[in-house]
Amino acid sequence: MTINNTVPFMAQSKVDKRKFIESILSLEIFSEMLSKARDEHNNHKKDYEVLFAKVEGIEKGYNFNKEQLDTFEENKKLKIESLIKRIDENKLKIEALKKDIKELPADVIEKLNIKIEQGDEELKEIQNLYKAAYQETADIKSKINHIENQLKEIEKVGAICTTCKRAYSDSDLKHKESNKKELNIKLKDLNNELDTAKKKLDEVNKFQAKKEKEIKDIQDKKNIVRDIQNNNKNIETKITFINEAVQDTENEIEDIKK
Repeated sequence: MTINNTVPFMAQSKVDKRKFIESILSLEIFSEMLSKARDEHNNHKKDYEVLFAKVEGIEKGYNFNKEQLDTFEENKKLKIESLIKRIDENKLKIEALKKDIKELPADVIEKLNIKIEQGDEELKEIQNLYKAAYQETADIKSKINHIENQLKEIEKVGAICTTCKRAYSDSDLKHKESNKKELNIKLKDLNNELDTAKKKLDEVNKFQAKKEKEIKDIQDKKNIVRDIQNNNKNIETKITFINEAVQDTENEIEDIKK
């Protein structure tokens, strides 16, 4: 202890005691080493703290990015599942639409057109038969009308015989009755012919109506086939559109997977 030191040695602090002993024994090197060790410790501690802060920042960044990636992957998965569901729904629509397509022979319209043309030709022949039967009926009616007029004329004074083309005299009563009888026989035959002609006309008329109905039925069937063909085309267009949508969705899934 020095003379000027008024504090007893035992009352001094640990640091002062160490410095006092080092000064007596010339051991200042230990204090310097201690100081240097502390400096190095502090520097290492600062470096550790800086490094720890960096590691902590990297870890936080990694966790954040991992969370973002997990969220992205989950959203991608959900998106793909949604798109697959859409594809499945569209495929079900396609199958349902296919069931609505009605199969038709490829040449059905051509065959119906041939039948219609044949029917039209047959109808023309029937119409010609009708005209002939109608004309025959009209001719018979004209003959009947002519004979009926002749019978009326016979009853008039100064009537002319339809056979000899001379006027009846009062003594020609027998000849007159004979002429009337002859005309009535012709009239009866003509009425029989008229009945036959009317039946023929009626039969031709019914046959014509039947043929017209047959042609109309074929035309109606053709129209139905046309409607079916148009409906099939519309369905096929829808199927094509949905198939394109399915393909686009599949491409979108592939893009998401990349």
